[in-house]
Amino acid sequence: MRTSLVLVAVLVAARVDAQPAPAGAPGTAEARARAKDLYTAGTRQYDLREYAAAIDTFRKAYDLLPEPLFLFDIAQSYRQLHDCENARGFYKSYLRNLPRADNRDKVERFIAEMDTCVREQEQQRALQRERQPPAPISGPAPNAGSRHRDLAIGGIVTAVAGLAAGGAGAYFSVDASNQARKLETLCECGCDGADVADVDQRGRRSDRAAIGLYVLGGAAFGAGIGMVLWAALHNDESVIVTPSSGGVTVSAMGRF
Repeated sequence: MRTSLVLVAVLVAARVDAQPAPAGAPGTAEARARAKDLYTAGTRQYDLREYAAAIDTFRKAYDLLPEPLFLFDIAQSYRQLHDCENARGFYKSYLRNLPRADNRDKVERFIAEMDTCVREQEQQRALQRERQPPAPISGPAPNAGSRHRDLAIGGIVTAVAGLAAGGAGAYFSVDASNQARKLETLCECGCDGADVADVDQRGRRSDRAAIGLYVLGGAAFGAGIGMVLWAALHNDESVIVTPSSGGVTVSAMGRF
């Protein structure tokens, strides 16, 4: 790292363009001065172990002054972050741009170390993938269609029973009306309470029975229709099989 510090400082201070260029363009005196400032800032960040920030600063300096030694400093920062793949790539870029580098032997050793590091990291990732539990397997719930069919049949039976109860309620309602008319006929010319008591009680019982059967029949009919509709609409039930240490866990899911 210190070798690159000295060399870059010399290159930044000594490099002179053959032709003038726009102010701020790469290679101009202004760009070189800015690159020198960035290099100083990046070096300070590197020394403070702020490697991610140093990488960003060295990249900006390289954009202004594309000297290969900046690539070496970027590679060094990646190596400190244990980002072996990026470090290896920048070491190789450094040697490709500066094949006669004085520290070539050292950089080649770094590349060999990064090759080993990359292989080890790939092996660790593969091992972690193997240790992860398999993803749950979902599919149609067994006998889901049979359950829906049974529910629909049950709904039909319930609805028919409700209609039957409603029909019985209608019978008792008619009987209650008949008893009321009979009571009116008996009492047209005056009647004794004892004579019409049975008729009156029968009419009341029929009326109460009609009301109860109407309520029961309506509730049963509505429930039966609801069961049929639910079976027809909720046909996306599925089962999830999750592997576990003791075997598998099976759970059924459906939309409500």
